[in-house]
Amino acid sequence: MDAARHGARGRAGVPAPGAADACALRRGVRRCGGCAGLVGSRVAGAHAEHPGRLHPRRGGSHGAGRGRVRAGDGGERGGERRPDPALRRAGCGDGDAGLRGAARGDAARCAARAGRGARGALAAGRRRGGAAVRGGRGAGERVARPGRGRLSGGDVRVVRCDARADAGGGGGVGGGAGRAAACAHGRGTAVKVLYVSKALVVAAYRDKLRELAAHVDVAALVPERWGEQTPEPDPDAASAPPILTRPALLHGHNHFHVYRGAGAVLDAVRPDLVHIDEEPYSIVTLQFAELCRARGIPSLFFAWQNLAKRLPPPFGALRARVFRLVAGGIAGTAAAARVLRDAGYRGPLAVIPQFGVNPVRFAPDARARADVRARLGIGEGAFLVGFGGRLVPEKGVHLLLEALASLAGDAHLLVMGDGPERPRLEAQAAQGGIAERVHFVGAVPSVAMPRWLAALDVLALPSLRKKGWAEQFGRILVEAMACGVPVVGSATGEVPEVVGEGGVVVPEADAAALAAALRGFATMSPDALAEARLRARAWVCSRYTQERVARETVEFYRQLMNEQSGGAASRRRVAVG
Repeated sequence: MDAARHGARGRAGVPAPGAADACALRRGVRRCGGCAGLVGSRVAGAHAEHPGRLHPRRGGSHGAGRGRVRAGDGGERGGERRPDPALRRAGCGDGDAGLRGAARGDAARCAARAGRGARGALAAGRRRGGAAVRGGRGAGERVARPGRGRLSGGDVRVVRCDARADAGGGGGVGGGAGRAAACAHGRGTAVKVLYVSKALVVAAYRDKLRELAAHVDVAALVPERWGEQTPEPDPDAASAPPILTRPALLHGHNHFHVYRGAGAVLDAVRPDLVHIDEEPYSIVTLQFAELCRARGIPSLFFAWQNLAKRLPPPFGALRARVFRLVAGGIAGTAAAARVLRDAGYRGPLAVIPQFGVNPVRFAPDARARADVRARLGIGEGAFLVGFGGRLVPEKGVHLLLEALASLAGDAHLLVMGDGPERPRLEAQAAQGGIAERVHFVGAVPSVAMPRWLAALDVLALPSLRKKGWAEQFGRILVEAMACGVPVVGSATGEVPEVVGEGGVVVPEADAAALAAALRGFATMSPDALAEARLRARAWVCSRYTQERVARETVEFYRQLMNEQSGGAASRRRVAVG
């Protein structure tokens, strides 16, 4: 999934990492200073947590003054103000070797070495008197207090910390399970969830957090930037749950990025559950899964990957390690769930889309329709087709231009998005004599997208399958249908299932069939087109709203928490017996 919105709009369809990405991984290894920087315990000290051996307070390439995460409760630092060098070596030694092995393609040992680096550092920290990582029970018995668990540096909203004691005995596995049991049986406060997602740089996606907040206490962790994009301003920020931003190494590189200060964020927020909104083969998923396991916090991953394929080293071993660490997983589609099962995942699994759509934000808007058309110089009676997404060959925009050329002269195309194909597409429109009817408007902010969609008569997504990738959802489809715009999609990937009753599906790579479908909408009577608009919106509102996605997600959270509390009770019975 891309986190960038419409400047990199093909966000749902991200291919698995390939051999061409090996150089990026090696660069990341050199910058990270080993896997302890990715999955190492916070107890291993500043060198493990601040990869590249650069502490942000001491300046360096990461910038002075950003500050490391300070939990405020002393939990991560315990009684040791100065990390013991032995602990740093414990965390960095095996960790360095583990990720060096990953860069060499030594998949057989890299994930195991990475895990040993983290666990070894954690165990050493406990033996030498460092506090239990989660409980904050080191010297002085510090506990989190309201407002004290803060993140110094970055575009950060304060984490809501509380002073509740862990039911069942403080930090570690027992404390997390005890609190899980209390929440599962209604005896504790609301379940606290940390939602880790680069996709939330897109403001419209944060509507999901608002819906989750109706059921659980949720905070989100987002990169300070993703590629060239910083988190979009949210006009409804006051109603949103806390959004934390932290620097990410290799940001903009899907499956390779990791967060700096991840362990301390966990120690500050002290969640009951961590939702890692990333593929199970992404390095950041392993980073958080290891850190959560060390703290006794259940975690889960999300997967869009809908094609079964062999992952290049070290990602296959990384995914297998994640499968063993997490409490559960969510697949965006049934096809993605089959891929996970075929890859060997046997844990709890739910099929829920990553994001839905807010039917209040995305809705028909007659005033916006008139304003946008006036801006483009298009009359109300003209037929306007739209496309939204990244301009790359697999999105099939060249087919859409071919189809437009065969339509009547009052048909126009609105292209929302940008990408490397734009110059070629502009040249194709000019050569086809339709340049005046094709409107390239570039990237559109997510909060402005409903206005542009409301101007359309139909939206088209003529995606093409390529080696290792097929359309994994097509979010622009549900956004358009929510705005009362029927859609035309190609028969590839998950497009037919998403389109459903809200539009028409045409054969892949068939410009003539695409033109025929568009012509069918262009020649509809006003009553028939109005009915198609109502049908499209009804389809989305019955299946793909943020409220429904959040409700099903929370039900899965509760299932995992119940299973965790039951497993802890069983382990305690065995220990007593």
